[in-house]
Amino acid sequence: MEAVTLTGPGVAQLQAAFGEATARVPVEERSFRVGGHDILLRFAGPSVVPFIAPAFGHLAAAPADKPELVVDVWDSAATGAAPPVRPEVDPDSPVGAFYFFEDPPVRGVFQPGMQALSAVDLGTDHAWYWVDDPAALPYWERAAPIRQILHWWMATRGHQQVHAGAVGTPDGGVLLVGKPGSGKSTSSLVSLTSELRYAADDYCMVSLEPRPWVHSLFSSGKVHPENQSRVPHLQRALWNG
Repeated sequence: MEAVTLTGPGVAQLQAAFGEATARVPVEERSFRVGGHDILLRFAGPSVVPFIAPAFGHLAAAPADKPELVVDVWDSAATGAAPPVRPEVDPDSPVGAFYFFEDPPVRGVFQPGMQALSAVDLGTDHAWYWVDDPAALPYWERAAPIRQILHWWMATRGHQQVHAGAVGTPDGGVLLVGKPGSGKSTSSLVSLTSELRYAADDYCMVSLEPRPWVHSLFSSGKVHPENQSRVPHLQRALWNG
């Protein structure tokens, strides 16, 4: 992974790009309650909804009168809208390169490998997520979408996104931490056959006030192909075996 900081689009440019998309297709809204906060996702048409919304399905909520964070989501493949302004990048960038840009209170990242741009205005609690073609998003992005936006915004609310599994009971839980490939995901997913409850296998969110707490972010789980036999109870839910 390569990280570089560059100049990116401004708020007006992002608003204009989303506005162009919604001038072509109707807006579809989905409401979620994440970590105790009301979040509204506004999609330009239905094309990108199946690639983003399912990961938050367990956190679906009734629409809030005043959502705390609004995220505008759109694509160019289905809407025909021009891409937003993106940072100039090296055409030979590695597939996993991250190009960060910042003009406080706006922060963002462009991922040229999947042609996706994320940005959030921490002053107005408004964010934007654009992808050229949602069908080209890799499985790990569909499993944990807009996580960079959530990471930045939730930090202003006293939450920290962590790379860990999390299981427990109503009385308490544990974080499962370790290097990639150490078994966090498999251990978390195996817990579904026990009295333990599953909160995460890869990404979750923690807070310390008013007491230490783990918040579930995504309803997805990932396991290496060679470990599928350890989670036979999940075979029916397998998406990309």
